[in-house]
Amino acid sequence: MHNHTYGSFFRLFALAGTLAAFGCAGVRAKAPETGSAGTNGSAGSGGGLVTGSGGSGVVMPVSCNGPCTDFPADPINTNIPTVDPTMFGTPSGSGPCVTEPEDGSLFPNNWLRPRVRVPGASYMKITVHADLEANDLVAYASGETWKMPDNIWKGLASHVVQQPVSVSVQLPSGGATTVRFQIAPVGAGGSMVFWAANPTAANKDPSQALPTDSDLQGFAVGDEKTTEALNTANLKQQVFLQDGTNTHTPVCIGCHTGTPDGDYVAFDDAWPWSAAFAGVKPDISGQALPGYLGYNCTTPGTSSTCSGSKTFVQYPWAGPLAFSPAHWTTGGDRIAIVASQLAPSDLTTPWNTDDKLPGNLVWIDTENTQTQQTSLSVPVTPVPGTSFGYLAHTGDLGGAAFPTWSADGKTIVYASTVPGTAAQPGDQDGRLNQGMTDLYSIPYANRSGGAATPVPGASSTGLEEYYPAWSPDDRLLAFTAVPAGQGMYANKNAELYVVPFGQADAKPIRLAANTPPACTLMLSPGVNNHWPKWSPAATAANGKTYYWIVFSSNRYGLPSQKDAKGNTVQVSQLYVTAVVVDEVGPPVSYPAIYLWNQSQATLNTTPAWQDFHIPIVID
Repeated sequence: MHNHTYGSFFRLFALAGTLAAFGCAGVRAKAPETGSAGTNGSAGSGGGLVTGSGGSGVVMPVSCNGPCTDFPADPINTNIPTVDPTMFGTPSGSGPCVTEPEDGSLFPNNWLRPRVRVPGASYMKITVHADLEANDLVAYASGETWKMPDNIWKGLASHVVQQPVSVSVQLPSGGATTVRFQIAPVGAGGSMVFWAANPTAANKDPSQALPTDSDLQGFAVGDEKTTEALNTANLKQQVFLQDGTNTHTPVCIGCHTGTPDGDYVAFDDAWPWSAAFAGVKPDISGQALPGYLGYNCTTPGTSSTCSGSKTFVQYPWAGPLAFSPAHWTTGGDRIAIVASQLAPSDLTTPWNTDDKLPGNLVWIDTENTQTQQTSLSVPVTPVPGTSFGYLAHTGDLGGAAFPTWSADGKTIVYASTVPGTAAQPGDQDGRLNQGMTDLYSIPYANRSGGAATPVPGASSTGLEEYYPAWSPDDRLLAFTAVPAGQGMYANKNAELYVVPFGQADAKPIRLAANTPPACTLMLSPGVNNHWPKWSPAATAANGKTYYWIVFSSNRYGLPSQKDAKGNTVQVSQLYVTAVVVDEVGPPVSYPAIYLWNQSQATLNTTPAWQDFHIPIVID
């Protein structure tokens, strides 16, 4: 089926292995009782070991009294007891391959301190220059990476904004390579929650999945480490098996989206693709959404082990849920949108649904657990039109998948795919497969839906467009695309695009972040750039609006692994990029920033970027 991200523990692992890729400012340990704001942001209301809702406000440059003195006059030695500067000599010939920072990248001013990386290097001489600084920063380091000291980074980020900062790197022999980056006048807010999986457990039978195989990791902007946000061992909500009667505890949490309040994630389990909620806030970790625990029946036919009310979200053949802050209010309007292959006629017999059928869009009232039993010969089911209902999406290509819901709650955008054939369905068994696929939009219209309209700039004949994501202000859509006719699932040719929404003549903008550094000899298409998710706020400064996107890619070049069946698995990693909109002209994109605080021992994918209230990260 194509109506959810990847569907299962083993399917998502398989995807990540083939794709080689594949959601607050943190409270520090020294102040665990309150939320901490991001740069110029408002403090959060986190309590205990919970992050606050950090800001991403405008930070204007601070004038120095004369040349700035953020860079020390003397060189910095890192991990080298004794350095003889003459070992580097005069640069001559070709320089090393500098993969971090990527040349031309744009950093939020509250971001992780920049890191320099030259794969395979033993010793490096790094020279950082900014015109406003009195001195050049010179550092000697051993190994292939060097991080700018935190105090120096904070000074630089407050003084040198929207101006080139050059980084020249020289090895003991050869020439020097210079790359440049800039610092934005704004920060990036929120927290990221992503799936971190053991690559060697890929393709494992879901019945053998262990809590140690994967978890959700999280961190707040500026954190230099990550922390566990959710583990399958903590899950409280049960989900249906294919029979629609028996339930079990989910074993997969990789395909997740966050609720607008930042307290919970909704995720898809393994086959047959049921969904559930779980808290990521420490005091509710793994708990179900309040009032929506749903049905539990671990031994069918034994009344003593069956309890609760069946909810639509627990049924098979579901996909990742979408939410809007405009419709997430306790007391009558706490709605989720999902793409589901479960036909209305199969609600009492979900085993009849074919996992190659086109998906439909469904609204789910997560405050309503009303059920019905139309006759004694059929099972109890949720009440259509009350606890859930189908949204009209007339006029599209036939199937609905991967919905994203605008912040104002008025519009739903989704991937529409031609149903295809039984032998070659457009959607199959937990993934978009192959066939004409475009982005369409429908009105929410108070749970009614309506006529489906192709999204200009994201419904071309030359590309298959999918995995849409709204920007926080509903002005832009990000999406993944592959050349027309190619399979969408596990396609190394996937790339990222952004398009303004609501413009009849809108043109897709291929993100500069798709392209790896030229010296790596990696090319895009070819490195599986996909799954874009926006930061939770867009910030205006100096007539420009700054947006940030996190995505998955396998450009890092980590050694491949063997999965549980002996197949090759590439270890994906997460990156961030900037998109800037001026008063006139199309959005401008920038090269990528590697998130060096993530583990390289796990396959990291499906990020969500919101104001999550996750545990603090102790750096």
